[in-house]
Amino acid sequence: MKTAIILALLGLATNPAWAERVGENCPYAQSISDNTVANRFFTVSAGCLLQITPLEKPNLLYREYVFDERGRFLVFNSVPGPYETSTSRRNFFLFPRRQVPSYRLEADGSVTATLSTGQEISFLAHSTRIASFPGVRFTENTEVSLDAGGGVELESFPGILLDTGWKIGASAYLDPAGSSYFQDSAGRKCQVANREIFNYADAIYDEPLFLFQTDESLAHFLRDRCPELDRSALNPL
Repeated sequence: MKTAIILALLGLATNPAWAERVGENCPYAQSISDNTVANRFFTVSAGCLLQITPLEKPNLLYREYVFDERGRFLVFNSVPGPYETSTSRRNFFLFPRRQVPSYRLEADGSVTATLSTGQEISFLAHSTRIASFPGVRFTENTEVSLDAGGGVELESFPGILLDTGWKIGASAYLDPAGSSYFQDSAGRKCQVANREIFNYADAIYDEPLFLFQTDESLAHFLRDRCPELDRSALNPL
């Protein structure tokens, strides 16, 4: 029940009205490898979405990951207790965006997810611990808790990274008065107000819309707002 509530409040509920778009772009798929489950489905607020979650969630103590075609990389933690005080979210958005997320099962039982950027990240078969994330420097605290930060830090990324922060009970970027920061591959950062990058007036299931549907429009924004950042990764192929 708690998982269903989480999906609904994250704006991840599916809607039959979008069935036409689901078609070939994001067919529903589910695979189980030992204790790691991969789910892919279409959502109204986030488009094509990939969820990597444990099959077993004893005492609701677990970590899962959500990737979507907007570029979002969500680290979700759950501990025993009421929903509002026992879950946390750390949201990154990664650019450029090349494709819808997908996954495959490897011969050793691990699950490899391909993000919207084209980067691959692999998870162990017996847990949702990260096995490898080539090209990305990261740290992972394997202990699931509600400690600040969510337990996973993306320290460097070969493109543009948007860190919208960490929060208990909700996503930090849901607060229009809050701020986030962009980071380029060299580690240079630029802080922006959430109102500059999200549309709250037309939110879907309380999920604000990311204002830059194309990498070109994001590059134009960063050129004017964050000229110190290297935007070359956003250039069309």
